[in-house]
Amino acid sequence: MAASVIHVDYYIGDLSNQRSQPMSTFREFVDHLQSIQANDQRQQARKISPQGSLLEKRSQGVGVEFRYIMAADFILFLAGSVRNIRWYPFTLVYATIRSVSFEIFARSSSLAYFSKIRPMLGVSDINEFRQLIDKLEASDTLPRFDYSTISPVSLTFAAQIGTRP
Repeated sequence: MAASVIHVDYYIGDLSNQRSQPMSTFREFVDHLQSIQANDQRQQARKISPQGSLLEKRSQGVGVEFRYIMAADFILFLAGSVRNIRWYPFTLVYATIRSVSFEIFARSSSLAYFSKIRPMLGVSDINEFRQLIDKLEASDTLPRFDYSTISPVSLTFAAQIGTRP
């Protein structure tokens, strides 16, 4: 189910900057967050990630723990990387200031569980996933929050993925 939400294009009609392209990827959702950044500058709040801060604040009391929102944001980053779609995981500012473990990747130490989430990530097998993580880890384009950068190897427990049946 999640794979179909991530890998389908959305009808955006007149919202598109390119009138000839009424369909867009999930990337379209992040394009409209610039107003949050502008508001932060206007208020001189100087938050490292105003978007991440707003999502964290709005997640309180709605029945979805923020760690799941962070995991979804990270999954969109990974899936976007496979498809060359630039997704900036604003919520992961919190992953740089505290120890974060995502249940979905911890459970993926089971190869059977990984095979269930693989379509969502857009990879064909565990080797392609590991190559993606290694490529991202070596990249100089990883999301940066102030002086901290996320670590895909750490956030995915890459060494443990698929090590159990």
